[in-house]
Formats: sequence, C-alpha cells, structure tokens
Amino acid sequence: MKNTYWKCLTSALGPTKKLKIDSYFLKDSNGLFCLTTDGIHDFIDIKTFKDYLDLKSSLRTKAKNIIKYSINNLSTDNSSIILLEVM
Repeated sequence: MKNTYWKCLTSALGPTKKLKIDSYFLKDSNGLFCLTTDGIHDFIDIKTFKDYLDLKSSLRTKAKNIIKYSINNLSTDNSSIILLEVM
C-alpha cells in the first residue's frame, strides 16, 4: 500500500515521537468544515464563532476575523484555522 499520509492532517507535536493520524468518512460531506488550534477555540465562544461563520464574506475573511477575535480576547497561543467549504 502506498504511503498517503501527506493527505492527512496529523498531530505530530507533544512529548512523544509517535505520529497519530485521525481519519473519518462522512456520508453527507456538503457544508463548511473547520479545524482550529486551541489558541482559537479556547478564546471564542460558540455563538460568536457561529456568527462569524454566518457572515456573507469569503472564507479568508471569516478566518482572519476569527483569528483577530481570539487574539483580541487575549490568546497568546498559536491561532490557526482551516475553513473548507464542500459543495
């Protein structure tokens, strides 16, 4: 079997050197998918997060606004976000 780990978001940080790959299959994959680091999801409540995602703007603008909000809410951790819209 060919190594296809490059296609997966991986967790490679931490005290161990063991790489863990999480993969999931969704029956209905249409919609907006979001991955965040704790520098974001620990510094924004779910309602505010949803409000930003509901705005009529590009994914880039939504992501930038969410990052700005978390930083303005005193996040000092890594603030990374991936937004992916599947149609």
